[in-house]
Amino acid sequence: MDCSEEYIRMEMECEPKKSFRRGCPCTRQTGILVLLGTVCMTIFMVMAFVIYLLTSGCTEPDWIPFRNSCYLFSHDVMNWTKAKDYCEEQGAVLLKIEDASEKEWQFVTNIAKPYSYWIGLTDQNTGQWRWADDTPYTMNKEQWSPGQPDDWTKHGLGEEGEDCGHITVYGLLNDAHCSYKMKYICKMKKKD
Repeated sequence: MDCSEEYIRMEMECEPKKSFRRGCPCTRQTGILVLLGTVCMTIFMVMAFVIYLLTSGCTEPDWIPFRNSCYLFSHDVMNWTKAKDYCEEQGAVLLKIEDASEKEWQFVTNIAKPYSYWIGLTDQNTGQWRWADDTPYTMNKEQWSPGQPDDWTKHGLGEEGEDCGHITVYGLLNDAHCSYKMKYICKMKKKD
């Protein structure tokens, strides 16, 4: 007999004697019913959580599933290079938006706002914007803050300009000096 059948059986034994509202004389059975209902609900919640973890493909805490990937929106801050290295240590990459996916862009920016996050865009090595894995980036000016990227050099952090990409608090792209510390987004494929 499963939990629900036992619950119904005990409720039926108590019901004919008196209404619960008027004070059921079967107080022991009423207490057992409440306990049994609580145990069944707890078991259900644990099973639902385990099923979610198994089906989502994102088994690490704080990783959020979307389509075929898992995303980590960090709580700590790092410079761009350390953020890239950290993501790689996790088996992930500093965020790379695949094929200019509008849905992925909306998903990421909706979660990111109102914080700034490093993503895997850089023009550090070639002078051309590329993803951290060295694949080409197709410029979409609608996703950039007005007048960006501008490679600004008056930041007082050395002669080099702004070579690393991030999502601003407004959900738009900007270039910044790679030594700035900010939150970051890692992305990995879901595990089978």
